[in-house]
Amino acid sequence: MAALSVAAGTMEQLDRMFIIGSKADVALKEAEALMAAGARAGDQQLTVLGLCKAGDALGLQDKPQEAMEKLRAAKELCEDIGFEPGEAAVNYAMARLHARFSGKDEELLDKALDYATDALATFRSLGSRRGEAAALMTIGDVHSISKEQTKALQYAKEALAVYQEIGDQSATAWMQLKLAEDHLLKPDARRAAGAIRKAISLYQELKSTEDEALSWHFLGQVEAFAQDWLKSVEASTKARELFRSLRDYKGEEKVMNHLVQVHLQREQHAEAVQLAKEIVTLNHESGDRKAEAEALLSLGQVLLQRNEHEKAFKAQTPTATTTISSLWRGSTITAIMVSQ
Repeated sequence: MAALSVAAGTMEQLDRMFIIGSKADVALKEAEALMAAGARAGDQQLTVLGLCKAGDALGLQDKPQEAMEKLRAAKELCEDIGFEPGEAAVNYAMARLHARFSGKDEELLDKALDYATDALATFRSLGSRRGEAAALMTIGDVHSISKEQTKALQYAKEALAVYQEIGDQSATAWMQLKLAEDHLLKPDARRAAGAIRKAISLYQELKSTEDEALSWHFLGQVEAFAQDWLKSVEASTKARELFRSLRDYKGEEKVMNHLVQVHLQREQHAEAVQLAKEIVTLNHESGDRKAEAEALLSLGQVLLQRNEHEKAFKAQTPTATTTISSLWRGSTITAIMVSQ
């Protein structure tokens, strides 16, 4: 009963620690705010939750050592104060960290599954629906990494059902994308595409343009996998328009590179060359010299596929090689200066 009363007083803060579809840098700032609030109020429970969220965010930033330091600190503090919701949060974040950096190692995946299963049991006993859904999603992720599609889909659908019950549209959309990934394990491109379209509809309702753009891009890739080239172009074109409206040139470039490959698959070499040139222009206008050089080299490769060897040579030299060479020299000089 004591654990349940503590959980009732901290449930709102517990809900804030889960990173579902959020950007890691944003989540880390939120975690730092939680820890700062805990320090100001002398609230060790809040500090624990902040440490857990920070560990999870650092894992998403591919900083496993820093992430583990935060989670170990959270675990030690939990043991000192006997904070059951915090212990569940630590297990959840540990599961995510082990799964992310497992490299498909069976021992690490088993540990991830144990952590997630323990977290799920505790969240359920505490009545934390959001925690329950997050743990279910994590168990599904572990099975997905292990290529166990049936179990991955089972847990993903259970997590989706919980998010739908509590009315979390953003998390529901994110789980639809997770379902799409799991459908691709079979692979079942049609069901994957259907799940992505559901996510897109939700992101449109939420007016989350960036997430919608990323989802259209994902759909374009899935349709290409299914060799439905027209649908792939349609989805990718929509993604490009949205990225452009956000002035996200990196996102737009990724979509354009995908479209180049689609045109090549359809033997539409003129369209592929034109788009490859537009990618060079996009990077030039954005001031990204390295990306511009890489785009020039890619343009050369596209021209070679069209047997335009002279144009390919002109595209790749001397501008691209000079730019790459100067960037390399700059990196080397910087490294020498830092080492001294």
